[in-house]
Parts: sequence; C-alpha cells; structure tokens
Amino acid sequence: MKLIGSLFITLLFACNLHAQKFGHVNTAALLDVMPEVATADQLLSAFQEGLMKGGESKAVTFEADYKKYLTDVNSGTLSKMQQADREAALSRAQQEIQQYEQQIQLQVLQKREDLLKPILQKIDEAIKAEGKEGGYQFIFDSSVSGALLFAKDGDDLLPAVKKRLGIQ
Repeated sequence: MKLIGSLFITLLFACNLHAQKFGHVNTAALLDVMPEVATADQLLSAFQEGLMKGGESKAVTFEADYKKYLTDVNSGTLSKMQQADREAALSRAQQEIQQYEQQIQLQVLQKREDLLKPILQKIDEAIKAEGKEGGYQFIFDSSVSGALLFAKDGDDLLPAVKKRLGIQ
C-alpha cells in the first residue's frame, strides 16, 4: 500500500512539473535596444566629464610643481631638508589626486545605478506582466552566465517583452 501511495505522489509530482511553463529573456540584449539606456549613457558621460574637469586643475598643478621640483633639484638650489619637504608635498598632492579619482569612480557608479534603476524596474515589470499573462511558472535571465543551462522547452520571451515595452 505504501508503494502505491509513493508511486502516486511521484507520478502526481512529475505530471505537475511537466505542466509547468518555462521561459527565458536575455535582459542584456533587451537593455542594448532600449532608447532610455542610450539617453542614460549620454547623461552619465556628461556627468563623468564634469567631474573629470574638476580634477584636471589638480593634475596640471601637480605637473607644474613636479617640473619645478625637478628643475630645482637639478640646479642644486635645494637643501636636503627642502628637497624632502617638497617630495612630501608632491606625495600628498599625488595621493589627493588618486583619492579624487576614486571618488569620481564611486560617484559615476552611483549615478549609473540611479539612471538605470527606473529602466530596470520597467523591464522587470514588463517581464512579470508577460509571465503572468503567458502563464509562466519560471522566467530565467539567459544573459547571466550559468543561470540558464538548458532552454529547449522554454519560450524566448524577448520579442514579447520588447513588444510590451514598445521596442522594435
């Protein structure tokens, strides 16, 4: 009797699993064709250029100070103490430039995240709507390496999601 019950449960589970509908979407390909992403990239580029201009003056000042230092060292007009003081000042200036570059990178990453967040939310909503409307149990992202191992029985929902988003 236990064998029959166990066999029934296994058969029921297998039938239920077979009835589930699977799909996949390549979100990277979807992002590539969204006009909002091109606009976000332009805004990000302009933002980054603005930040870089602020650091250019520091780099120009550093370069001028370094050339002056080399000229003074080569002419022998600096004492060992003066030379050490100037080297320390140049080192501090170089560290400030490196810190500024790191701050720029962080700010650009944050700005990119801010710009892409509503776009990714729009994609997510379109995929969920397509999933509900199409009766899908699971939709996988085929752009993520290793996330989709096999998709023969799954439906590629990229065209449907693009249509839902108004993208050709």
